[in-house]
Amino acid sequence: MNERFKVFEEGSEINEELIPFVFLREGYVEGIGNGFVKIKICGVINFNKEIYVFMPKGYQPKGTDAKEMVQDCKLFFEIMLNYNRNNNFSIEEIEWNGKHKKEIDFVQNIDWIIRDFQENGIYQDESIRYETNGKGRIQWQKTLNTKQPYIIDRNIVYLDVITKNYESNLNDMVRVIHNNIVKECINLIGDFYNLKPNNNYQQLNLDTPKQILVLKKKLNTTFKIRESMLLKNLISYLELKHDNNQNYILATPYFYHIWEDILKKLFVHQPELQKLMPRPYWEFLHDRIHTVQLPDILITHENNLIIIDAKYYSISTKKFNKLPGWQSIVKQIHYNFAVKEYFKDSYNMFIFPISTENVFEYIGRASVEGLENEYGYVYGYGLDIIQVFKYFKSRNNMKVIERNIISDLLSR
Repeated sequence: MNERFKVFEEGSEINEELIPFVFLREGYVEGIGNGFVKIKICGVINFNKEIYVFMPKGYQPKGTDAKEMVQDCKLFFEIMLNYNRNNNFSIEEIEWNGKHKKEIDFVQNIDWIIRDFQENGIYQDESIRYETNGKGRIQWQKTLNTKQPYIIDRNIVYLDVITKNYESNLNDMVRVIHNNIVKECINLIGDFYNLKPNNNYQQLNLDTPKQILVLKKKLNTTFKIRESMLLKNLISYLELKHDNNQNYILATPYFYHIWEDILKKLFVHQPELQKLMPRPYWEFLHDRIHTVQLPDILITHENNLIIIDAKYYSISTKKFNKLPGWQSIVKQIHYNFAVKEYFKDSYNMFIFPISTENVFEYIGRASVEGLENEYGYVYGYGLDIIQVFKYFKSRNNMKVIERNIISDLLSR
């Protein structure tokens, strides 16, 4: 296992000595007594040059292959990055992200710099110009090779010297700043990009505010799109680093939103079917106020309706009090009654995150005792969370897996 990665499962209970005390103060974990804490968030935190990875509920490493666990962590990190870039957040997530905006911006900024470096390398400006007796730095080797010396009072004197113009000197400083920032980014987060730490820093006697000034001067003179984006990201990095001392957090206590959103995309949720759902309401002070009651995911299969509720529970812990309760079961059963007239048949599923050698596993079923024939069942299935992430990253839907699950469901 990468010695910098400290990996835990959200919801797990661990010895408080395994994590920094500041995590308790910030609410990332909660004390449960006897020297133990419970993990309350899901994501990645870099703290004092150590990387804490809080994997989603249901995740368990397969076997003892440390390299495989590292790959799982890298995949999870990428999923978290993409979600933070591309999604419309819930009210809770907006509030959480607002509190951690600088840290989230910082890690996204580092990601951009590393990916740009992998594609384009260190900054180079090929428009270096040399001048005779200009205002830039004297280039003695070029002067010796190209200019005629004079002997005055037995001393060799060069009346004309070759200088590198000011713009070239500015480019040199930008290149050194970029090089050093890339090295810092790799040392902070390169583990997730298969990049090894690199301490090949170049000497530059400029403090952070002066480096920012150099980059802004260059930004004002460039018209190249990629170069402009690079300079802006380098400036952001220096400004954010100066504020947060190079720690970062990319985590959420609301991963169930991410789990639901991912499953909606992978199962190709059909939102138009939601209009068939009943609309509960209150009549209050002569007004009718509708309440929200919509299934997470609706799909059709051969004129059958499949109603899916994405459940973010740790089934693998075998704590059966964590299974969906009466409210969740009755809600799903109610959906069946509400839409049965529109379809040949309808089926209910809970889908949980698990770790399995297969892509999915049958977990069990729920109903109301003595009324199974009338109410039917809600079937529970587990999806391997790493396989889910792989499908999501590749932007493939899970239609084949969906058919296999439905086939298994219909056989029960």
